[in-house]
Amino acid sequence: MPCLSDKGCRQQMPENSDLYYLQAFADDLALVTFGRTRKILETNTNNALDLISQELNILNLDISIDKCQALAELAAINFAAGWALERNVKIKVFSDSKSSIEAIRSPKVKSNFVLSVKDNMYNDKNLVSLVWVKAHAGNPGNELADHFAKIASSCGADMSIPAPYSYVKRVCKEFLMNERNSYWKNSTTGKRTKEILPSANLDLLISNKYVIYLFTNHGPFPAYLCRFKILNNPDCLCGEHGDVDHYLTSCMYTKDYHLLLPTGTARTHWTRKLCKNYLFLNRLKSIFEISRKICDLQRL
Repeated sequence: MPCLSDKGCRQQMPENSDLYYLQAFADDLALVTFGRTRKILETNTNNALDLISQELNILNLDISIDKCQALAELAAINFAAGWALERNVKIKVFSDSKSSIEAIRSPKVKSNFVLSVKDNMYNDKNLVSLVWVKAHAGNPGNELADHFAKIASSCGADMSIPAPYSYVKRVCKEFLMNERNSYWKNSTTGKRTKEILPSANLDLLISNKYVIYLFTNHGPFPAYLCRFKILNNPDCLCGEHGDVDHYLTSCMYTKDYHLLLPTGTARTHWTRKLCKNYLFLNRLKSIFEISRKICDLQRL
């Protein structure tokens, strides 16, 4: 029985991906994926198999890119059928994969791979018979097959599996995130932003300009615009220093929208919770529109 070596799988895909998990166990190839509905599950399974099995060659077997159950057992049955037809000998195939036998017998199968196995079995109907045996039940032949399959899984020939696109994409993303975090950690600028976002986080991708004002202190504030000689005075019209925290917490002109800002590590949690809150964003918008009007008045 052909064996799928986990050694080769691990060399090419040591951590698999966020969408699927692949593991080879002796004569079994286990693929774990997810889907909220049957249709989504089938689609995800097909896509995962397409990624991991384009050039998988063991005993000249091609693993199907279509959905099927117990791919290794089906591939073994297909190989046995081809071997019997080539040599014109009668054989009896014993398999402990009930799902594989049921897939071959089912009239509703749509998988191209399973259909090709069914065709080969039909062409060999006078040569090949298929029998199910219970796994791990002390059957000498089945136990011996498992024994040699397990040996092959640890010391068999390595497989050449091209890295799937999803794996390459994930590795590149991790590399870029590590590079960005290293740069961010060693940077001497962005002190305020570091207090809120100590590290790069894809879960907090921000496109709202008012949240960016909040994080960076760069925006329509006298203290910021004065740095670039756009305004002559860094103070607000109320007399206090006109930075972002002033307008958020103490300015008399924005008192209807004031916020209570947390400090330390609590600020990061507070930010994650509120930066997607609709009411919070509207309040920020109102505050910063007022600060913009104040800056416009100071420019006159």
